[in-house]
Amino acid sequence: MSAERLLWAIGDPDATSAELVDNYREPRQVAPPVWRVGAAEAQRWPVFHPSEADPAGGYRRQPYMIIFELGDAPEAAYLLRLHYLIIAPRYGYVAVTVNGVTGRLYLRPAPALGTEIRVPAALHTSLYADGVAELAIPGGLLQQGENCIALVACDEEPVTQFDNPEKIARLDRMATGAGFVYRALQLWATAAGDGTLRRVDVVPTVLYRADKAGALWETCYLHAELNGPLPAGRWQLALAG
Repeated sequence: MSAERLLWAIGDPDATSAELVDNYREPRQVAPPVWRVGAAEAQRWPVFHPSEADPAGGYRRQPYMIIFELGDAPEAAYLLRLHYLIIAPRYGYVAVTVNGVTGRLYLRPAPALGTEIRVPAALHTSLYADGVAELAIPGGLLQQGENCIALVACDEEPVTQFDNPEKIARLDRMATGAGFVYRALQLWATAAGDGTLRRVDVVPTVLYRADKAGALWETCYLHAELNGPLPAGRWQLALAG
């Protein structure tokens, strides 16, 4: 199979969707969802996914779950595609658990090129960036019948917590929010990738450090996307030129 085939979608990357409920200012006004693909009744998906660094979210990790059926045997591979916005001052990564097996989806936002503000709260934020993140899912992780994918926004950096609800209520929401905003979430059936590495990027930054001789060295990040599990080991990167 060479072409991608859409299995299900939540939201719409090209337009504001009625399925997405704006909960940025009050993340706990909508409970973490269990979305059942194909359900007859209307469902709501919170537009904002707080991490454990978010005060208004209760300083806890919150799983957002999707339950769906496969009528036939699984395809060779699948692709989970997340269209997202960053309006909170801090964000981390997304832990994705597929039928009990967990991987990590890293967000790499860039300044938004469009002029449309999709989330009302973003009118008052100093950061508005978007991106599309993809996670390859080996077909062997899915099964004919019911399947479950759970997403959790994770931070893992040091967090200063306030245990007094009144203090949390007085915090500046636009300065303390932590997490990301959904534009759309899609699952595609696709061809299996070649090899373990799906994509490797060396990403430069604007950060430099000085060595003992006083020379400046630019900090870069190695971003690797995998087609499947990678055994423990050591990587060596050689850059020509």
